Amino acid sequence: MMTENKVESRDYLEYKRNHARNIEAIERNPCMKENEISMKCLDRNNYIKANCEKEFENYRVCRKFWSAVARIELIKVYL
Repeated sequence: MMTENKVESRDYLEYKRNHARNIEAIERNPCMKENEISMKCLDRNNYIKANCEKEFENYRVCRKFWSAVARIELIKVYL
């Protein structure tokens, strides 16, 4: 039979693993939060994209910004 501490520690270890994955995902995709907001909007609006244009536009702006930053960083590496 498992004690309360073992259950809590297993939950805590799972939380730490998930948290680490989320940090890695954000580093790879800095617009992850905007993406999640867009997807949640679709869920709330029965996947009618027209009702979520503001969220999708925000995501597009974020992606353009970070793409430009990545290009600038690449140019700095080769200079």
